[in-house]
Amino acid sequence: PLGPVVPLVPGVAPNVLVVDAAAQAGGKGTLDAPYRTIQDALQTATAGTEIVVRDGTYREALKSVRGGEGESRRITVRAEHARRAVVESVSGVLQVSHPWLTVEGLVLNGQFGAADAVTVATAANHLVLRNVEVRNASNDGIDLDSPANVLLEDCRVHDILSNRQGIFSHGIVTYAVNGLKIRNTEVSHCSGNGITLMLERPDDPTGWQNV
Repeated sequence: PLGPVVPLVPGVAPNVLVVDAAAQAGGKGTLDAPYRTIQDALQTATAGTEIVVRDGTYREALKSVRGGEGESRRITVRAEHARRAVVESVSGVLQVSHPWLTVEGLVLNGQFGAADAVTVATAANHLVLRNVEVRNASNDGIDLDSPANVLLEDCRVHDILSNRQGIFSHGIVTYAVNGLKIRNTEVSHCSGNGITLMLERPDDPTGWQNV
């Protein structure tokens, strides 16, 4: 089921950036002149910024640019209406390399490209993926390196299907994580495992605590 509708209310927070796939080029991230791409908003966002993504299809690969500064000053990217903003890319849909980010309500469509749909670097501590749908990858759905305190909540990961001989495409893959929580999340239709917990590598931080 779709998550709750969380409409954008003008004037509630001064640090809100708005993105609209139908906007004109050259927007400033305001209600009247939204950015046209989510990546433009990520380039501008600083600690405490909320990026609100209007309904539509966004054909772009997203990469974090900077992180938040603690729980009260996260950088948040959320769909204005849950699962009605779709981000599509064959070269990986979302790469998170910075801490204290939240991504909420988006659909991340890998279009069966060769890359992982979502990659999470070791530095991406305190990431929250909430009510996110990850689909259509021919590598892994969500691939976590060795971050700490990651929460995957109310998500759906599906149709993670390898198109290469000898390659197993898993729904969620983790290495030496600490404090990982996967809650109320459905993983289905994978040509590999739903969840794969990999052995530690020599250069990994000490992991496998509080999983």
